[in-house]
Parts: sequence; C-alpha cells; structure tokens
Amino acid sequence: MKKLMTAMAAAAVMVSAARAQEDVDPRKRDAVGKLNGLKVTVDFADTTVRAAIDYLRDLSGLNFHIDAACNDKADEKITLKVKDLSLKTVVKLLLTPKELTAVWRDGVMVVMPKGGVSSATTVQVYDVRDLMLRVGDFPGPKVELSSNPAQGPTITVGWDPEPPKPQFEEDLLMELVKGNTGGGSWENPACSITYANGMLIVSQGTSSHREIADFLNKLRQMR
Repeated sequence: MKKLMTAMAAAAVMVSAARAQEDVDPRKRDAVGKLNGLKVTVDFADTTVRAAIDYLRDLSGLNFHIDAACNDKADEKITLKVKDLSLKTVVKLLLTPKELTAVWRDGVMVVMPKGGVSSATTVQVYDVRDLMLRVGDFPGPKVELSSNPAQGPTITVGWDPEPPKPQFEEDLLMELVKGNTGGGSWENPACSITYANGMLIVSQGTSSHREIADFLNKLRQMR
C-alpha cells in the first residue's frame, strides 16, 4: 500500500509539473526549447558581438535585442569557432568574455551587461508551507472490545492519526520553480533560490517574481 501511495504521489507531481509547463508563455517555452535543443556550428573570426548576435537571430528565429547599455561592448570583436553546440552554450561563449549576458524579458532575449542584471534583482520571500504539507486523512477511532471476568465486557477507544505527509520535497519544489520560471536568468550569479522553514527566499528580476507567484498559485489550485 505504501509503495502504491508513493507512486500515486509521484505521478501527481509529474502531472502538476506538466500542466504548469503548459501554462508558461508559449513564446518563452519556444525560446527555451531552441536554446537547449538547437545545435549550432559557427566560425566567427574577428567579428563584432553585434554581428554575431544578428547571425544567431537569423539562424534561430529568436528575437534577440541588444540593450543600449552595452552598445560599446557589442561593437567589440570576438573570435569563436565551435561545432554542434547548443545555441545556449554558443550564446554563453559569445557573451561571457565581454561581461555580457542574455535574459528573457517580455518575449525578447535581451543582451545586457551582467552588472545590469544584478542591479535589477530583488529578494522576495514566498510562504510555501501550505504546499509542503498535505492535509492528512484522519481515520476514525479504533474500538476494541475485551472481556474481563471481574469487570465484564470492556470497550477501549483509541486514536492513531498519521502525521501530515509532505506534498513536495523542498529540492523538488525548487527545481519545479526554476524549471517553469525565469528562463536563463537562473544562470545569473545574482539570481538564487533557497528554502528555509517553509519559506522560499528568491533573488530574481521583477518579471521572474511575477512568474514565480503565478506558478505557485497554479500549484495550489492543483492540490
């Protein structure tokens, strides 16, 4: 019975995650799929960052935009030659040496200085105690009838309620949040998620915080 309940709980978590994933902005889902799944071969020789981003935009169909704050670096030249790497890895290899990064914002992959991402993050605390514990089923009393020659029949009433069982392990909940919100912004060192005493402490950008709040509410509705 315990194995069956464990399997049912795991299946419920997988269904919840799948349904939550379906509710993600389809543009973002498409972007993440291309970043992770599209294999790219490039040979940039003494090419500006701007020209390389233009090439990747045309190749992938993703809407890359270079923020005005990094115009100077975008005009610097790079050399990069790689074969059959994910688009995500190529973008990272292209931008990291210039202290740039790319984040998902309102349907656009924005290329911006890493420091700009860091300054745009804020810390919020999310109370997830209601998600961590499932309300337990409280069985009725255990009634036992015994017979004592001296006292006659005796009825014993006992209670043995089971403790609340976890609905989500903390590591799983954090992985679900990261997998369904924020896109590539979680790679930014300024962005983080930790769990303590029923609370998620998250450092993220404003749009990602909105996604996290919406995602947690969807999980609550699926309970």
